[in-house]
Amino acid sequence: MDTHKLIALMPDLATFIVIVDEGSYTAASRKLGVTPSALSKQIARLEKALSVKLLERTTRKLMISESGNRIYKQCTQMIDAAKQAIEISSSEHTVPSGTVTIAAPKAFMNILLQPLVKPFLTQYPEVNLKLKACDGDIDIIAEGIDVVFRLT
Repeated sequence: MDTHKLIALMPDLATFIVIVDEGSYTAASRKLGVTPSALSKQIARLEKALSVKLLERTTRKLMISESGNRIYKQCTQMIDAAKQAIEISSSEHTVPSGTVTIAAPKAFMNILLQPLVKPFLTQYPEVNLKLKACDGDIDIIAEGIDVVFRLT
């Protein structure tokens, strides 16, 4: 199966995991905020794409097939890998850091911004603030300004 088709199946594989984990289409539909019939269509599409029966449904019970069980185990590894990727991303962005350059008119800066600088830097010690007082026009690109306050 080519990569594009595989990527298109990922939402259906994730839905399959939720259905198995929840034990029913109804419980999974509540968790995912969709109708049971929408989930049924997703599973039918997945079964067709994989050419295998994943779930056996009776009026009282939902059972996973042997092939479905093997696929479920692989899918949970996919979800675990996605969780790890998100954790890596989140861990790199949990503490704000870097330089922020702010330009503002002198009076605005003295009255409103300066009293906020110390509490801000106490809360975010990894952030370096550069304040630039300017009462006229400023070229924000050339000056490397991130935030501009203007009074008009």
